[in-house]
Amino acid sequence: MLKKLMGFVALTVVASALWMAPVRAEEAKKPTEVRVCPMAGKAVVGDGAGNVDFKTYKVFFCCGGCKGNFAKLSDEDKQKKVDAALKTQNEAPKA
Repeated sequence: MLKKLMGFVALTVVASALWMAPVRAEEAKKPTEVRVCPMAGKAVVGDGAGNVDFKTYKVFFCCGGCKGNFAKLSDEDKQKKVDAALKTQNEAPKA
């Protein structure tokens, strides 16, 4: 009886892990939101002037000019701007 019970518990644990795997995989695909404009360095309120997907980031902009100027940058320069914006975002006090 104990062997059957332990087998059932093990099966339940494995089934739960398999059932939750798609949820975790979906969360892993979610892009990191950059809510500090990478061009102006200002916090973006709401949706701001829109956003773009860049690599694993969803980058928000304070105005259309910043969005257009960001689009003109090389990928290397975009990454530098995003890194700086994320640093500012992570240093901001939490509400």
